[in-house]
Amino acid sequence: MLQTYIPYTPKSSTPINKKIAMDIEDDQVVFFTATGPVYSFRKNDKFAKRLGQGLLVSLGLANSSELAKALGVNQSTVSRNIQIYRDKGPAGFTDDRLSRPPYKFNKEKQRIVKQLLDKDHTIKAADAEVDVSKGSVNRALKNGTIERKTIRSKQSVAPAGIKGPAARFKEDVSNYGYIYPYTFTEEIGFSGTYPNASALII
Repeated sequence: MLQTYIPYTPKSSTPINKKIAMDIEDDQVVFFTATGPVYSFRKNDKFAKRLGQGLLVSLGLANSSELAKALGVNQSTVSRNIQIYRDKGPAGFTDDRLSRPPYKFNKEKQRIVKQLLDKDHTIKAADAEVDVSKGSVNRALKNGTIERKTIRSKQSVAPAGIKGPAARFKEDVSNYGYIYPYTFTEEIGFSGTYPNASALII
């Protein structure tokens, strides 16, 4: 039993093997050995979580399969973190984005995003192209920094060779003077008063 090797451990802890146990309290994850706590991290601290995987395996306290099961992650993820720790140490888990200069959604990136959106690319594809967040693109669209192309309705464009109602009306006015309101039905034909009604019948 685990208690034989670890005489002191919280009741809420979960044995990982005979050498180590894990306890989760609030947002804190703590690993225990017979000597007491050996490593802890906050649940939302991805850096410390990945570092712990490499550290605990390197100390011979657990293997990748055991840690993967305890942490609820894929074994391949743990194995990858172990290899990173062996190759680069803790520095291997440093997020390189922290060493970059402050991000700026500059005009050049805005231009690229606009071009992609105008070509019907998704926002996700556009933000990935310029390495910005989806939220940044959405904010730019909302505040007008980026304006999407307006697609005109095809129904508003008359087919080639056919005049639209407005064009026909202007032509009638030009040819016959003021055109009074009229209607046309199959039953009664034209109704209304025209200077030369017969000339309008096609």
